[in-house]
Amino acid sequence: MKFPLFLLFSLITSNMCGQTNSDKTSKPAERYLYELCHLIKQYSLYKDSIKWDDLEAKVHVLSKQINRIEESRDVIDTILTALRHAGDKHSGFIEKQNAKQLTDNRYAGDWIVSRYLQDGIGYIKVPALFSINQKAGVRFATEIQRQIKFLDTDNSIQGWIVDLRGNKGGSMHPMIKGLSCLIGTGIYGYAIYPSNAVALSTETGQTSYIKLKSPYKTKRPYNRIAVLIDSSTASSGEFTAIAFKSLPNVKFFGQATAGLTTSNQTFRLSDGSFLYLATSFMADRYKNTYLPKIVPDVVVSSQQGSEHDQTLIVAKEWLLSN
Repeated sequence: MKFPLFLLFSLITSNMCGQTNSDKTSKPAERYLYELCHLIKQYSLYKDSIKWDDLEAKVHVLSKQINRIEESRDVIDTILTALRHAGDKHSGFIEKQNAKQLTDNRYAGDWIVSRYLQDGIGYIKVPALFSINQKAGVRFATEIQRQIKFLDTDNSIQGWIVDLRGNKGGSMHPMIKGLSCLIGTGIYGYAIYPSNAVALSTETGQTSYIKLKSPYKTKRPYNRIAVLIDSSTASSGEFTAIAFKSLPNVKFFGQATAGLTTSNQTFRLSDGSFLYLATSFMADRYKNTYLPKIVPDVVVSSQQGSEHDQTLIVAKEWLLSN
């Protein structure tokens, strides 16, 4: 999940999807489904490509067959299918049981890995972060900087490898905040909405909620950086990669990314579930978008984790070249 703005929406009981619901005895499930539909109609990047009359009629018929919100998943899937048909590959829905895991501060996902590769090269692998808990995000960002600092302090680093292969996304802000000692401070990208562009900075906005007690600055801030990507680099993993784009000391290696380069806005629904909705396009610090996906500067056909990691080898050769 790439650009979350956590907004609380009360249950919508009128003017839903352009319709007026005057029946105050309407089932909670029906009102809930129109709440979901209303958010999509207001905020989705693809709202103008949806056949709303057909979708609203279908939702109206299907919702009358259920009585409880918990029984509405098939109808929700119908709404999401309409989004897919409109061209949206990124939006989704998280049921309230799973939403609780996202807000739990005891996050236990994959962790950051780093090592010294000899020859003055530091390596750090940043995995997905499927948590929106602030404490978990701070721990994640802090650990990225701790490992970078350890490598940089104990060695004479001449170049960095940032491995985002397999990073399927989640919350981008802890990733970017942790890597800000390599990305640099200030504006690292933009969210391009239909009517405006919002600057994204490591000091302000959404990323600023990740507070680091002692932000680290590398000894040599202009070292070359090789960013590794592949077809499993997705969503927030892609936006983290885009944060490195347009930097003069950076080159990308690997394979094209998954192509989920829209920014999702996250809405908490009335039952505690989440709708994450594509509302803008990801762009770099010069407002360049990467559609349909990020293509590396050097394409390398190799499998991550194989005995001979060709992408890593090629990236290292570039870092060591004059």
